[in-house]
Amino acid sequence: MDIVNTSMQKLTLHLSQFLPILIESEKATKLKLTDFEFSSNDIKKFNPEILYILTITNENEMEILKENSNFLVLTPLITDVKNYKDICSNVILINSDLDTFLLTKYIQGFFQAIDKFKSISTSLLWELEKENRLSRYLNLVSEYIEHPIAIFDNKHNLIAHSGSDEDITDIVWEYLLMQKSSNDCSTVQNYLNQDLPDMLLAMEYPVLYEKDGIPARLITGLDGSQTNSYILEVLENGKSFKNSDKAVVYFTSSFFQYFMISQYHNLRQDTPRSLVEEVILGKESDQYRLFTRAKELNFLMQPENYLLLIYTDGIVSYQEMLTTVHELRESTHRPVILAGTEILVFLYGRENLYKSRSSLYKYIKEKGFYKCALSTEFASIIFLKKAYEQCIAARKLSSILDVNGIWFDYDAYREQHFFYTRLSDEDVDFFCIPVAKDIVQYDKMNRTKYAYTLLLYLKNFKNGTTVANILHTHRNTMFYRLERIATTFALDYENPIQMNNLLLSFNILATKNPDIFS
Repeated sequence: MDIVNTSMQKLTLHLSQFLPILIESEKATKLKLTDFEFSSNDIKKFNPEILYILTITNENEMEILKENSNFLVLTPLITDVKNYKDICSNVILINSDLDTFLLTKYIQGFFQAIDKFKSISTSLLWELEKENRLSRYLNLVSEYIEHPIAIFDNKHNLIAHSGSDEDITDIVWEYLLMQKSSNDCSTVQNYLNQDLPDMLLAMEYPVLYEKDGIPARLITGLDGSQTNSYILEVLENGKSFKNSDKAVVYFTSSFFQYFMISQYHNLRQDTPRSLVEEVILGKESDQYRLFTRAKELNFLMQPENYLLLIYTDGIVSYQEMLTTVHELRESTHRPVILAGTEILVFLYGRENLYKSRSSLYKYIKEKGFYKCALSTEFASIIFLKKAYEQCIAARKLSSILDVNGIWFDYDAYREQHFFYTRLSDEDVDFFCIPVAKDIVQYDKMNRTKYAYTLLLYLKNFKNGTTVANILHTHRNTMFYRLERIATTFALDYENPIQMNNLLLSFNILATKNPDIFS
């Protein structure tokens, strides 16, 4: 779990299921929010400790964001507000189509958690300094939120828990704390060895775990020595979680995380996930060590391997990513690893690939928000980094060349990959028309998305409505933007030669400036 500094960052994490976008000013580190209120767009006086919730439905209403304040903005114009260059406020953007009643409940829960934590933080600090015992600390928190709490290391060894052993009615805790065997032993093992590492991998905020056979629980990881070395679990235990419980667990776990790091030490446990990460990041390249670690883990020991990279161009909640990983493991019976905002599926055997391809394609299509890239065949762990790079290349090139596709084989893009990677700066200057480079430079200086907008417009046969849907903006706003671009750069959308040259130039420039075209 990464400890964040500002109230807006913490609130954004708390509201993660609503897919918020955070924009912060340089003064945000000094910010301490204490309450919230719904506001109109003509408010004149602002309290720096208040979060103002308002709705923006057109460009004129964005003027309020010039004020030095803190806003949660509900709007259908996410992209337009995000790119508004005069923002001086700290802003959380949320799509206005979401359940505003539920959103309000979560915001209310966050500020209730702040009040709760203030009332117990002094007692918690006193317990840690005086007794140096986590069990006393956990008892205090447990009494306050009315749920049992325990802390384990990443090898599932108990560090401390609230209450007594007799209070435990959870099959996982019975297995870990009291060494009781269970009729659902496989369920417990799957939870400990697969689901739990997935959740802790990129955890920034407590996750609610709900799955058949395992009682509901809140889980958060405590960072130690650059890995999530400790696990804090809170059981529902017959009482439903309140909207404020996630935030209370987050505040308290942040509070004593450094205490955990200083008092307890844990050796890193090798896993397929850690091995894959080190290979992809280039931290592990020694062939002997790679073979040795892969053999000990029985990972990628077959001669015919394929990597399927599943990703999204939009925003998908962490909870949804976890669900996808679980479903893919059950359907493919193959290693599936969650790596940040990407899912890596390791497939084996040419015949098996052909058999499973149609079902995987159907699954990705039904989900509606994923895309995937498939590497060529590779023989062993040594070639995994190359396979991953092939997937990334297919992803980037498909973004440039195929707007509406969802499945991209690297083999289909091998020629384009060679062409683009071999282009020198002189080649780019030769093939790209000047106006294309001017638009890209303008985007860099003004944080606009003119080049990306035009690229989508030209690829979609100049259908502004389709582009508006892709960019999640209003149709009229899109046509106004296109008209403004044409005026600024003297473009004639009815000139086929100019438009063809512009599209070719954007395709080339996108390989040099991928951030501009996304």
